[in-house]
Amino acid sequence: MLTAIRTYTGRDFDFESATVSDIDIEDIAHALSMLNRFTGHTPLGPISVAQHSVLCAQFAPAGFKLEALLHDAHEAYCNDLPTPLKKLLPDYCAIERRIEGLVREAFNLPPTMSREVHEVDRRMLVTEAKVCCFGWWKELGVQPFPVHTMGSWPWHMAKQAFLATFEEHRGA
Repeated sequence: MLTAIRTYTGRDFDFESATVSDIDIEDIAHALSMLNRFTGHTPLGPISVAQHSVLCAQFAPAGFKLEALLHDAHEAYCNDLPTPLKKLLPDYCAIERRIEGLVREAFNLPPTMSREVHEVDRRMLVTEAKVCCFGWWKELGVQPFPVHTMGSWPWHMAKQAFLATFEEHRGA
């Protein structure tokens, strides 16, 4: 049974035997720039996971910007499934956690998401939902960031911003 995907840089990424050396920032930036938030159901155009990640890094406190940028990096390999669907797929969740662990190890991040990054991610989710006019954002009881408009970045712009943000914060 085939358990590998071919990445943008030409690597064979095998979900059963992947190691830290299989993680590549170019693959991550490219794939995340092509993945849409909210399973693509955004009325104002696509918001990519790369765009979301760059915005999270911008709002993250000092010392957490790289982790905020890379908090969804495993989705470059596992894709971004809607949370309600993930709850129905425990085997997928186990694989996703394993790949997330490899990404975190590859970039010297803490083994689990910090409270600070989790808060930024949650606030960005609410911000994106509010900007997209999804009424459910109020039900989460989380304060959105003070962003009133959020355009849809072209994929190449999101990829470039992701890589630039990575370069800016990788040594911090």
